[in-house]
Amino acid sequence: MGFYKKIKDTFASIVSIGDSDVAVPVDVQASYAETKQTHNGISVAGNGFSNGQFFDCSEFNRVAVTMKGANANVQVEVQWSHDGVNSVNAETTGLNAPYETATKAKFVRLTALNKDTNAQNISAWLYLKA
Repeated sequence: MGFYKKIKDTFASIVSIGDSDVAVPVDVQASYAETKQTHNGISVAGNGFSNGQFFDCSEFNRVAVTMKGANANVQVEVQWSHDGVNSVNAETTGLNAPYETATKAKFVRLTALNKDTNAQNISAWLYLKA
């Protein structure tokens, strides 16, 4: 019994877990997000479109889109780019609907597509989420 206690005490003094070595669970209080208004009351001609500017979204893993002020014939397209100039991929969000997707390239922009024959005033926002 004495030998076992001696080994146990020796091992405990060599391997000890201090306060700084313990991984404590962390409750995430918030995540980083950024809002970009891409279209601010822009008038889009009938059967026309309006491109927003490209934004760097490399620090974000999700992108969400909302739009207001348009009728049901206005569509928003999420366009992706690797260089901030040329669009390499696009996702159509549906008619006048909120939309969320995973980040697919370094840059993103919104394009408002007016499927109506009359001009429409459009406001749209891009929400970048980390």
